[in-house]
Amino acid sequence: MSRPQTQSVKGFHWLHLITGWNRWTGASVNRGIFGAALTVATFRFVAKLFSVGKELTVAKTFETSDALDTYPLWRVEG
Repeated sequence: MSRPQTQSVKGFHWLHLITGWNRWTGASVNRGIFGAALTVATFRFVAKLFSVGKELTVAKTFETSDALDTYPLWRVEG
């Protein structure tokens, strides 16, 4: 007995989303530029969220201890 092959629901939705995005941004040059700017803005926002999460984790872990001084958050030249 063989099981019928079913398409993954998750993959199907992603395919629909990508197809719709390509159709919408490919309609004109201006929409393509807007889509690219929106993509960059989205990834920048996600990176900022991860950065805030990192800072909160470091602050919760080390608090105001001297161990935080050994963790180089940034480098000061000069």
